[in-house]
Amino acid sequence: AATRLPTLLSDMTPKGLSETAAVMAASGTWIPSALEDLGGNAALKAPFFHATQAAVMLAALGRARWDHPQAVHALLGRLAACARQQLRPAYTSPRAPQCSLIDVALAIRAASRLPSSIDVPALKELVALSAELLPPPANSGEGAAKHAAAAAAERMAESSAESEMPATE
Repeated sequence: AATRLPTLLSDMTPKGLSETAAVMAASGTWIPSALEDLGGNAALKAPFFHATQAAVMLAALGRARWDHPQAVHALLGRLAACARQQLRPAYTSPRAPQCSLIDVALAIRAASRLPSSIDVPALKELVALSAELLPPPANSGEGAAKHAAAAAAERMAESSAESEMPATE
């Protein structure tokens, strides 16, 4: 089955790629050539991923601990673009892909397991944008809540990166 996978991957949609990667990661299937091909196809098709698909693909790569730098860079960039678009309603069409705080949090968590994400500017941008993706609070303390959420998201990203990435020398 692994020998036939590269042929199938080239015809897969972003949804199919992310679902296939998620199934492989969840089942603990470790086929390096398949993971490499999944990452390569995800990098090529990243502009067509919806935010949730990008987050799921990153989560699968993170769970499998398969660091594909091009895919990580492209998918984090796509998710950051979706988040920016979500936050600019005047420029958002009704058909624009939605980006939620859950998508961003899942991607940040996955990135903490992938060493190549350290130098990706989109990761820092996602951490910063996460506070803006919070739903407005019921009371008037909106500014303080966003500031607290931004600080918490940044601490989460830093602590995840410190606790899960091997030290590099």
